[in-house]
Amino acid sequence: ALGMLGLARKAGAIALGATKVESAVRGGLALFVLHATEASDDGVRKISQARRATVHLGGPAIPAYKLFSEAELSLALGGTNVIHAAVLAGDAGRAVQKRVVALDRYRGGSPDDLAMLAAVADEDDAAEDME
Repeated sequence: ALGMLGLARKAGAIALGATKVESAVRGGLALFVLHATEASDDGVRKISQARRATVHLGGPAIPAYKLFSEAELSLALGGTNVIHAAVLAGDAGRAVQKRVVALDRYRGGSPDDLAMLAAVADEDDAAEDME
């Protein structure tokens, strides 16, 4: 999965940094988001808000994964202190997504994503009940 991330970076299919990741998420360009295992709760929360807002506005549910350390992401993506990254739509992004999803499933899944999707569904149900 890390090797594919490097190839996707060379293909221009990666957004690095919290601001660029949030922008890609809100713009519907991101297939998924990667957070380093050392990512701060505040940084993850801000990007999660963007993910929830995208779903709430009718956009795609964009999953997020915490599978790699900052050192692993930095090495794979050729940056320094890579904490947040978004993999963008396109052939290169989909190739990375297949490997990241397989690794995530192998490691037992991302409960944060399941909770996020459930929370969005609950909010939508509550909004429909109010109408």
